[in-house]
Amino acid sequence: MINLSARLGSRLVQVTVFVLCLFITLLVYGSLLHKGLSSDDHEVVLKVSKGLFFNLNSFFRPVSDITLYLCYQISGNQGWSYVFFNILIHALCGLMIYKSCLVLFSEIEKKTVIALCATLFFILYPFHHESLLWAVGRGSSLATLFAVLAIYLSLIRNPDGIWVITVSVLYFLSLSTYENTILVPLIVPTLLLANKRASKNWWKWSLIFLITALLNLLVRYYFVGLIVGDYGNRIFDFSPIVLVLKVFKASGRFILPPGLAESWMIIFSLIAGIVLLFFSIRLLKHDKSGRGVFFSILISFGLSFVLPSLFGISTRTLEGDRLYYFPSFYFSILLAYSLVQLCSSVQLRWATSLLLGYFLFCLHNSNKIWKKADEISKVILDDMVAYRSKADKMYVVNLPEEYFGAHVFRNGFPEALILRGVDTTGIVLLSLQGPSQQLILNEVLKPVIDSSGSLLIGLNTVFLNRSTVLSFNRETKIFEKLAIDSTATILYWNNRNLELMTY
Repeated sequence: MINLSARLGSRLVQVTVFVLCLFITLLVYGSLLHKGLSSDDHEVVLKVSKGLFFNLNSFFRPVSDITLYLCYQISGNQGWSYVFFNILIHALCGLMIYKSCLVLFSEIEKKTVIALCATLFFILYPFHHESLLWAVGRGSSLATLFAVLAIYLSLIRNPDGIWVITVSVLYFLSLSTYENTILVPLIVPTLLLANKRASKNWWKWSLIFLITALLNLLVRYYFVGLIVGDYGNRIFDFSPIVLVLKVFKASGRFILPPGLAESWMIIFSLIAGIVLLFFSIRLLKHDKSGRGVFFSILISFGLSFVLPSLFGISTRTLEGDRLYYFPSFYFSILLAYSLVQLCSSVQLRWATSLLLGYFLFCLHNSNKIWKKADEISKVILDDMVAYRSKADKMYVVNLPEEYFGAHVFRNGFPEALILRGVDTTGIVLLSLQGPSQQLILNEVLKPVIDSSGSLLIGLNTVFLNRSTVLSFNRETKIFEKLAIDSTATILYWNNRNLELMTY
């Protein structure tokens, strides 16, 4: 009876933690629950709406695609089900960080306090927007959920029978969702060796994770025909200067909102490194018995941070913060453990309050950016529907790729029109606006005629005359000369709406 009561009590606590995580996430992101699809969302949702899950260029993410298909069956191209699903996954990851802390710090008296603080830090970490508000961004959070659940089971179960199959399947699903957990086979032995109960099985579980990763790569190669496509090749630039800059910028951006100059990002990342070293020394002196656990979490965080460091993160905008989702899991644990072990109760309350205040401030600002990006997307699509009824052939220029990193139409414009029921025959997208920081987005953009008589729209489009246009190709990085139908309608984005161009 005692064991049964304890088990029921434990389940009740876990349900309570999950509900609180869900409630807090909805409270923070609730104003964006009805956010629509954006950029790549349209392309992928249109693809999966046809039941296609294995044929998107160099990507192998069928699990993420299947969940997108399920959301499509619920709400079509209306975004609420996609965002709500992402929020549910985030709440489940919050529960997993709580459960993981109880196992990792089982020998520590304040393990529950550490678990609760880590959960709160993770749920409110301010750079999760791509993972929660971008439909295809769910890959990072869903892959994290599968991976940390697999790691958790390896910490509490012996590597035999059903548990080997379960862990292998979970990790295979993780890698079939997104690639941010590829270094988990290196993280697993680090965490297992620091846990007295699980340390004897460290090499068996490590081998199981490694075999699963290799199997996934083989399956990926079978379906896609390659392991890493052009999109992923950017991580293999190992020139010393580029690599160092990537690491420093990714580190600074991990704790700071975008917008600061790269030099400031580097400076703040150096300061953060010094602070981390200081706290590490203090922790080792304060709690010698916890050295193993501390170093295991620190190394896990470092390994999880390798991918965003190699890939490179924008320091000017919010773009790319989905790569921080997996590292933020271990960062939150590291932060909670450090504060609980080093601070008195009063100091812990102050430190936690200040951190959460900073997190909420950044969250609020990022929410405004994503809300504005969503408004832009909806205005463009509404304008296209209205203009489509008046013209058979249209050229569209200067569409925004993003709004300070929040995705708009970097990709997926034709697919967005199809999902809205618009016939795309005769509609041609000539140019994109480019990075948002290059234009004053709060001012209405007006075409400018230069001394040669050419008409300039923004930075990436030049009409030499009514039948010839120079359009900037973002892949080749050069302007391409295109011949166009001089009788067709031309629409351009003026930072407020689509406007009919006269020339």
